[in-house]
Amino acid sequence: MKTHVVQFHGSFPSTSLSSMKRSYAGLPNIKEINSSGYCRPPENSKARLDVYTEEYVKFINKLDKDNLTILDFGGGLGGHYLTLKENCSEKDLDYSIVDLPEAFTEIDNVNYYESVEKACLNIGKQIDVIYSNGTIYLTKEISVDENIIGFCKAQADYIFLQRMIISKGSAYEHFYTFVPVQGSYYSIIDYDALINLTKKNGYDLVSEYPTNIRFEVNNSPSNIGEVYYSNFLFKRINEK
Repeated sequence: MKTHVVQFHGSFPSTSLSSMKRSYAGLPNIKEINSSGYCRPPENSKARLDVYTEEYVKFINKLDKDNLTILDFGGGLGGHYLTLKENCSEKDLDYSIVDLPEAFTEIDNVNYYESVEKACLNIGKQIDVIYSNGTIYLTKEISVDENIIGFCKAQADYIFLQRMIISKGSAYEHFYTFVPVQGSYYSIIDYDALINLTKKNGYDLVSEYPTNIRFEVNNSPSNIGEVYYSNFLFKRINEK
């Protein structure tokens, strides 16, 4: 597997400063990192087809429904929506984006919200797909576990997670790690914990396809497992 250029440093049970100091006292600029939290800038302003968005397009086009309600968590400036609009011409899209307020922009047929909860209250109808690409492990003060539970509570028919960073073979169900050059912490869930959490909250795993990209985690125990990108599609379990 290729190693991603981003280098993670340390593994911590929480984002509290005392926890991190106990785990790794040598982490550079720890005060500055702890205060900055989630700092991914708004992005994704143009339609584009890449290895990930092509899978998103294929998935949407295969759905046996012409009118689709989609909630995009971390959709930035609307690039994912614009990509679907250009490549899913037979679909009528009711599209909502959850992101930081500075990402909010005016796009026809797109609504912005600060949280999944606010989006669900305002959408007011069944959500077909919750989609997220490379975001749910980067939200300040909210762990990846909490984001997944929030997705499940929304009761969408599908949850599609792309560029999901997970650990596999880890002794921990969850841990935090840092990228000092970004000033950001990442919330990493173990593979088995992810499958168990979604199952517990009413979703079955439909498909998974890992990428060939792994991440190095420096200054961390050897039992955190392998950390890598993968992609997951979950479907809501129909109650009998």
